[in-house]
Amino acid sequence: MLLCCLAGYVTAIALLLIVVRDDGPPLQLLTLAAVMGATAPPAAVMMRSVWHRAAGDRTLGPAMALDSAMTGAALVIGPALAGWLSVSVSPLAPLLAVVFLSAGSVWLLLGLPTTPSLAELRHRHGHKRGHGGLGPLRSAPLRRLLAANALFVCAVTGVDVVLPKYAQEHGAVALSGWLLGALSLGSVLGSLALGAVSPPAALSGRGRRIPVLLCVFAAGAGALACAARLSPWAVLLVCPLAGLGVGSAFAALRTTGGDLAPEGRVTETMAWLNSLDLAGGALGAAVFAWVAAAEGSGTALLLVPVVAVAATAVGWGARTPKR
Repeated sequence: MLLCCLAGYVTAIALLLIVVRDDGPPLQLLTLAAVMGATAPPAAVMMRSVWHRAAGDRTLGPAMALDSAMTGAALVIGPALAGWLSVSVSPLAPLLAVVFLSAGSVWLLLGLPTTPSLAELRHRHGHKRGHGGLGPLRSAPLRRLLAANALFVCAVTGVDVVLPKYAQEHGAVALSGWLLGALSLGSVLGSLALGAVSPPAALSGRGRRIPVLLCVFAAGAGALACAARLSPWAVLLVCPLAGLGVGSAFAALRTTGGDLAPEGRVTETMAWLNSLDLAGGALGAAVFAWVAAAEGSGTALLLVPVVAVAATAVGWGARTPKR
């Protein structure tokens, strides 16, 4: 599966490079971009399944936190590297870098225990015959977790969309990248802290951490909205605090998703979480961009903690047993 996805992905990028070089029509660019998205190797989904297979009960939480921290770091380093390559080498160089990085990630994943065992495959097919193929969606706590994840990603994407608009409205366009970078820095630090600190006994069940971490994010988003009333520099100072709950909440959602997954369906559950990431991100980008354009970035930032609180309420029942 990974090799087939990689082949389609590389082919789409190669065709995209040709179309860009020849100044092709926008419709072709959009079509190839859609094909790239559809064939992108599911490295993140597979890696999270690997963590659940390889890590023990005590190390799974820190492993997921490290995964989230590395993802946050990549979101900072990736755009910076792409910008440097496009300016210093060629506008097409970032796409070539994507090809090599994707091939490298697939090569590394092929050596890891991502393939389900024969017993798991039999268990999965038996469930599909008996339950109509609903799979993980038959679990009510998991459905609540998926909904909370979508709302959370919607809120996080809203912050990413609105902050550059806020900087533009206040004549601080140069701060746009710094605002997003500071937010990502807070996310990385929050993820590392989640992996390093032992939770209190009251939060020993991993699902019990989700409402707390979502509340932390909601409080940070509220502080960010208040800082927006002051100045862009105040927003820059608050961004790391607002980001503290982002990476840690992502890690907790994925860890709990694996805990709630039916036997033999961890990979499928991670795929559902990834799909809800995309859906929540698309919804957040559309809604918050519209609100920012119609009512201003300040109003859009006020909406972020509201969505975060909604995610907290929905995710309240997505709990695993106390460990």
